[in-house]
Amino acid sequence: MVVWNSDVADLVIITNTSSETEVGSDKRVVVELVTSTLDPAGSVQILFTSPPQYHIGYCSDNIDFPDTLPSTLYKEWRISIDQATLNMKLHCNGIEVVSTVLSDEVCTNNTWRHYWEKRDM
Repeated sequence: MVVWNSDVADLVIITNTSSETEVGSDKRVVVELVTSTLDPAGSVQILFTSPPQYHIGYCSDNIDFPDTLPSTLYKEWRISIDQATLNMKLHCNGIEVVSTVLSDEVCTNNTWRHYWEKRDM
């Protein structure tokens, strides 16, 4: 487990192994968010499917990335979540690939607020 306070800093994850993180490998990076008492508080997944997708846990189904991801094997993923506005951003190699404010319009799972609105992550 990695302790991460999304109010203080972004979370950075490096992927650089072609067999594990190439498009079509069906591998994934999973970030499970929990409260200070280890209750679920959302999740973010990066899926190396074809096409590549992301998943906002307790909010949506898998979503295709809107733009082409950098083709380099080395990828630096940066996840930021503003707890006050529920704005979730995902960058890949310095390029913003996702920016969404979680809301009833965005989230198809009607229980999303139960998880994402927990403030002590």
